[in-house]
Amino acid sequence: MFRKSLINLYRIQRKLHSVALRHSLVSQKVKNCSTSAVAFKSQRVYPQLSVGVSEPRHFHVSVKLCSLSDLEIKNHMNGITDKFTEAMELLSDAASSKGTVYFSEDMTDAEALIEDVLKDYQHFLGLLSDEQSKIVVRSIGLKMEELKAQLQMLKESIKD
Repeated sequence: MFRKSLINLYRIQRKLHSVALRHSLVSQKVKNCSTSAVAFKSQRVYPQLSVGVSEPRHFHVSVKLCSLSDLEIKNHMNGITDKFTEAMELLSDAASSKGTVYFSEDMTDAEALIEDVLKDYQHFLGLLSDEQSKIVVRSIGLKMEELKAQLQMLKESIKD
């Protein structure tokens, strides 16, 4: 029970970090661009986290005229890598609890976090120039594929 509470607190902390990082990346992108291709449709506030961070809910960039700084790329990659590590731990927990009453909850938690990690990864790639995107894919792309493969293996082992 205590372990689950810690995991939930950690998820809230990671979500806050992810939202703040995404917000700063989008704000930076808007400031540095000389284009009006960025369109914000609505704002979504996360009051349950008790901070004033808001995140664009829908936006698009029609042309990649801007690029992120190396520091911003590194920070976002570190955030995704941290979430990857947590997702792998949750997959390990789910695998070890296979056949117990805790398995369903562990599997649901792992699937939700994996979906979040992959969504953040794809979103991040969408913010980058082609050259930067290739660098990021070389750095953490295999980790994302490993995450998908580990989840698929666990799902297949359930069927057996």
